[in-house]
Amino acid sequence: MGDTPEDSFEVWQEFGGFYDYVGVKSAKPGAKVYAYFSDPTTEVSGSLPIFMASQFYGAGRVFFQGSGEVWRLRAGGDRYFDSYYTKLIRWVSEGRLLRDSNRGVLLVDSDRAMVGQNIALRAVLVDDQFQPLTEPSVTAKLLAPDGKIKDLKLTPAADSPRGGTYTGNFVVTKSGGYEIQLAVGDALDEQLLRQSVQVRLPTSELERPRRADDELSNLASTTRGEYVPVDESTAMSEVKAKLAEAIVPQSQVTLLAGTPDSAFTLRRNAVLMWLIASVLTFEWVTRRLHRLA
Repeated sequence: MGDTPEDSFEVWQEFGGFYDYVGVKSAKPGAKVYAYFSDPTTEVSGSLPIFMASQFYGAGRVFFQGSGEVWRLRAGGDRYFDSYYTKLIRWVSEGRLLRDSNRGVLLVDSDRAMVGQNIALRAVLVDDQFQPLTEPSVTAKLLAPDGKIKDLKLTPAADSPRGGTYTGNFVVTKSGGYEIQLAVGDALDEQLLRQSVQVRLPTSELERPRRADDELSNLASTTRGEYVPVDESTAMSEVKAKLAEAIVPQSQVTLLAGTPDSAFTLRRNAVLMWLIASVLTFEWVTRRLHRLA
């Protein structure tokens, strides 16, 4: 609602909240939940009620808002209320607004993401007769920030009420700008659908630079390890000793059939040498005794 994410966060922090909500059973497959109703007394089976969620549908999006009390934003200024609904309507109708091609539309579930986040793609395409495309799959190009190009395979959506709808996803692994390009049509009438995603590194560690001792301890116990905290008062020799005690030797002996054994070869050759020498000596002694030599 503000000019920057920080301004928007501050507005929501100062907002008085909502007093009621419309209950829903659960999120549908493929839906993305953005907010829950935070009143702990409304929790059911360990889950809070869904308050804001969206999902791709057809050539656009649908958005669920669990209350009509957004008008309370006017307590901080009418511009916040107007900005919220203006941006929401533009975002939901993005599929129609971005339809610069009569052959289809390409959508992403989020045009801003954090490193490691999964981005869902949805394309609604028609053929040259403007009928839903019936190809078993289509291939888009993903241009990464480092200049590498990767193929993205989009397959028909199982939850689509009409044909010609294809879905896919990819994981953003680097910060920077990603661009998705999907060529539709033949060589004489090829059209290019584009979408972009801006990715940045998570800033939670920079905003809250503290060590999560509880999470680290739980992780160590879950993986049958030992959590050794390091503080200014902790001597490194003590830490090294604890680590040495905690690391259990995992030595093992593996027998590989057919692998040459140099020690066995040496012993075998020595035995053969002594055996040959003994036979020759026995022959020479026998010949001497019988005066054959």
